[in-house]
Amino acid sequence: MEIPQKIAVRSANCWIYPAFGRVFSQKKGTSRTPCAVIDPGSDAELIIERLEELNAYPRVFLLTHGHFDHVGATPELAVYYTEQEVGIEIAVHRDDAAYLGADSFEAHRRCWVRAAGNADYIAEFWRPMPDPTQFIDEGDRIGSLRVLHLPGHSPGSVAFYDEAARLIFTGDCLFRRSFGRADLPGGDRTRLWESLQRLCTLDDAVAVYPGHGETTSIGAERRRLLS
Repeated sequence: MEIPQKIAVRSANCWIYPAFGRVFSQKKGTSRTPCAVIDPGSDAELIIERLEELNAYPRVFLLTHGHFDHVGATPELAVYYTEQEVGIEIAVHRDDAAYLGADSFEAHRRCWVRAAGNADYIAEFWRPMPDPTQFIDEGDRIGSLRVLHLPGHSPGSVAFYDEAARLIFTGDCLFRRSFGRADLPGGDRTRLWESLQRLCTLDDAVAVYPGHGETTSIGAERRRLLS
């Protein structure tokens, strides 16, 4: 499998990443690669199709933050893989936990009204959100990935950093030639800038896989941010 695998869904990026470094033998005698699915925002069928093409399965859904364009496919994926008897985890930072679970619609509605002026998109695609199975925080490890807490875009925004592979999934904190907004509920410009400065301490060669847009590198974005 080439890594990471990108699925662009409604302008947001979903990433498939083999973070566990081994092949899991299924009862049927076939072998499939356990992966982290990062930010399954929409188009669950497309994500499932890509996983099957890669002969992979989701061991964990990792959420860089809780906004709907990054979690919207989670309900359908959770149902599908539960029916397939694939045990999965749904991991999010506790500070964004309000975007998951039975009472999460109102949090998404408030956020989308601020972002787009109405909640029509949420209402059209809404499915009841599953509860998180795991809360993640600074320094936690999921396979080869280490969690970096990078608040500012949202209180619970995180990145997933594979130091050995020299790559990082930055969600909506850092993009190519841009960075995340801080005017949504729970956003904080000061904390976002602190998070961006923290990312700038990583090695120039670290590849950046963002929540929207094309890939970049820490070195390229440091020069733009600090110039």
